[in-house]
Amino acid sequence: MTAKYPSQLYTERETENLPGITYDPANKRDFFSDDFQNHAAEIIAIEKTLGENLSNIPVPPVKATGAEINTGTNDAKFATPKAIADSDIAFLSDIPSVPVKATGAEITTGTNDTKFVTPKAMADAGVNLPSGGSGGGGMTLLKAANGSYAGAGMSNVSTIAISGLTALDTIKVFINIDGAVANTLTQNIILEHTTDILDLLYLDLNSAFVSNDNIMGECTLRQGQSANTILDAIWIAYKNATTSESRTARNTTTTAWTGSWTLGLQLPGMASGSIKWSWAVYKIAGQ
Repeated sequence: MTAKYPSQLYTERETENLPGITYDPANKRDFFSDDFQNHAAEIIAIEKTLGENLSNIPVPPVKATGAEINTGTNDAKFATPKAIADSDIAFLSDIPSVPVKATGAEITTGTNDTKFVTPKAMADAGVNLPSGGSGGGGMTLLKAANGSYAGAGMSNVSTIAISGLTALDTIKVFINIDGAVANTLTQNIILEHTTDILDLLYLDLNSAFVSNDNIMGECTLRQGQSANTILDAIWIAYKNATTSESRTARNTTTTAWTGSWTLGLQLPGMASGSIKWSWAVYKIAGQ
């Protein structure tokens, strides 16, 4: 007889004891119908636990590959040591050592090329920081702009609102003017206090300004120490790196240096042609 399991669960054939025979579990010599039924019950219980075609047995887990570990999307496979080694997972030996802080003494020595520097270590070493601190001297960019101009009249091509200055602060202005197209300038290049409509300082290196000519200059603005409405200015400029001009001026303003006011770059009118310009305005903290 061919077994039906695992494709089909076992079904016992109904049996019964002969007439007059009573099941006696203590009787070890006779075989009763109850014995068949008990055996069948055990078989059926096992087959039901396993299920038809062993459907109740969990599918054995599958190993993941190193690539699958890198992808990180499979939530069923298990990782083996080889798969981890084949993946991109970093081992402790692959992780660089935690960086170590340098001391002020090491900064002063200047020979260590692996430790990192902290602000405290720099202060301990006596390094002059480029900004901040009670010693002042920090330079902050307030405005940088450029463009081209071909207007017939004078115009403030760029402005910067200034406020919060102290008597010890300084404003530095750097300019570049290039002749873009053959041109003739009709007035001066001016730094203007646009709040008070006051020309602070001007350059007249613009005469006979033609294509490829260049003016480069810098201006320093500071408060006069006798009053916060006195604004001192000095300008040094060069045309084509050969012709130089320097000017100084003391201006009396209505708006205090320490108040809120606006500085403008005023370009001259163009009788012809055009120019290209740029400027940068910095604040140097005095305290």
